[in-house]
Amino acid sequence: MITISKIKEYLQSLSDIQVIAKDFSVADYEYHLVGFYKMNGEQKMLLLAFNEDLSDLIEEYDCETAGRFYYDKELTVREEEKMQIRYETYLLHIKSINGHKICSSQKSPMSNYEAEHALLLAEFIKNGWESEGFANKNPNHIFVVICSFADYEAEDVQENLTLSFAPENSRFTAEIPITLEIEGPSREIILPSYDRVFIRRVSTFDLHKHTDEVFASEKIRSLFSAEELEEMRRESEEINEKHCPKGKCFIAVEYEAPDNISLNIQPKATLDSPRKMSNGAFAVLGFASMRAEHEGYKMRVATITEPFDPEIKTLEAEIFSYSVTTELDNIDL
Repeated sequence: MITISKIKEYLQSLSDIQVIAKDFSVADYEYHLVGFYKMNGEQKMLLLAFNEDLSDLIEEYDCETAGRFYYDKELTVREEEKMQIRYETYLLHIKSINGHKICSSQKSPMSNYEAEHALLLAEFIKNGWESEGFANKNPNHIFVVICSFADYEAEDVQENLTLSFAPENSRFTAEIPITLEIEGPSREIILPSYDRVFIRRVSTFDLHKHTDEVFASEKIRSLFSAEELEEMRRESEEINEKHCPKGKCFIAVEYEAPDNISLNIQPKATLDSPRKMSNGAFAVLGFASMRAEHEGYKMRVATITEPFDPEIKTLEAEIFSYSVTTELDNIDL
């Protein structure tokens, strides 16, 4: 609940309002850099991001999610993932401005936290801020983006502003059936984008043996005391046992793909079953055993983190989706 004292406290925390008021566009968004300000002495930057389809996407996603629970419908992993990909809306991440690194950012629809957003924008209006382009846009289509700097004092940066963005990462469904053959021949796959990828090697992955090798390495042993190593090993073994009991194995798929493309490979049985209760986030960092054969391509490893019998020879799977990373040019304002 907002109170008069909270409004007063919030306004007193704001200082050094500096209006920029410049527009730019990236990908599917129109942006407006409102300006800089300080909150409790911490330097921040305020932007507005507009996407005309945003509210419709959120409404459709909420309706599908609500319908799932209302009708007590248990979705398969495939259905959940396809719904998520369909309604994903990306807000680009700004890495730095004029070379000064942004340490964190907050993004939220303008229609949320309306009082705080209104108070902050009101302070900029008092200091001369105007925006014809955003003045009458539906707040359901606008995101408020607040970026914080670790060590930076905003100077007079009305001219020569340069914004740097992190690469844009977009996901697309593929649903390409594939029989993974342990130590089988290489295979070429054509993605819906017409990019070629190559399955180079499929092998079993002994998680427990891998853990033994990690803790036996001189590099790891030189970084920690014997007591620390013992505690870390104990914790690792407990986590490993939850995800891959001893006597079982994972499957590692080494593939060659364009440098900006990565694959999501999953067992077909998993995709067509309800999602299992998770034992917590778990990932395995794998390293390819060979080098890429094509210029502009990169070797990657997709590890299927489900327990299999070590004698497994084949697995019916799918290249369910793929991610495309796009480098974005700097924006000069």
